[in-house]
Amino acid sequence: MPTPKRIGIFGGTFDPIHLGHLIVAQQAAEILGLDRVIFIPAGQPPHKGGEKLSPARDRLEIVRLAVRGNRLFSVSDIEIRSKRSSYTVNTLKALKSKYKTAGLFLLLGLDQAVLLSTWKEPQKLFELATVCVLSRPGYSRNEVEPRWRKMLRFLPVSQIDISATSIRDRVRRSQSIRYLVPESAARHIKNKKLYQ
Repeated sequence: MPTPKRIGIFGGTFDPIHLGHLIVAQQAAEILGLDRVIFIPAGQPPHKGGEKLSPARDRLEIVRLAVRGNRLFSVSDIEIRSKRSSYTVNTLKALKSKYKTAGLFLLLGLDQAVLLSTWKEPQKLFELATVCVLSRPGYSRNEVEPRWRKMLRFLPVSQIDISATSIRDRVRRSQSIRYLVPESAARHIKNKKLYQ
């Protein structure tokens, strides 16, 4: 398999990954001409310190199941293997050293771009990758600080109004999550009794 030249990096807690994530990743790949999109489930996300997450291995497996069959998509456990908090800047440094000749494209939801100043070494992200923002329902690019806004690349992807929180709530209430997550992921959630 040839070394990819243009790689999208799509991180998140993915608790769980859903069709909205997959749709915007596919669209971003087409807009940017990416050879690959690497999904990176967060191990210990610093912004969600007080939030109880599903076990990292389950989140990783759900992502693997969800992307199976798409030759553009792959999954990395780089952050889950780490014992430290998952900082995007550290992940990008590690990926930059692994894929020396590739251009990296960090894919961020607009909800995260609004919080960019709270990230570790946000300025460094722009040295390591082209930082691309995926539109999200309920957020406007005007909410992003002007200093970041001029450096970001905003991608006109579909605004799919699905949230992991609403999926977890539906599972707790014994409601269907069909058409919200891939069937293989839904089966894993059910078999492991996640979110109940």
